[in-house]
Amino acid sequence: MRFIRTIGLAITMFTLVQATATAGVIIGGTRIIFDGAKKEASISVNNPDATPYLIQSWIDEQEGGSGKAPFIITPPMY
Repeated sequence: MRFIRTIGLAITMFTLVQATATAGVIIGGTRIIFDGAKKEASISVNNPDATPYLIQSWIDEQEGGSGKAPFIITPPMY
């Protein structure tokens, strides 16, 4: 009986404790609005952590769009 009570208390404690999240990569924004008069648009990506992270970027098609977007992302992996 004591074992079941201890397990129940442990499960309750685990559900009440909130996990913290720390960001290793800081991104300057989530969207880029491209000015047609310019040749490029950029966004800043910063990794202040000592741990290396792999970041993938892509272009989503517009709903009802007709195929490929007229843009490329270089490099697609950071």
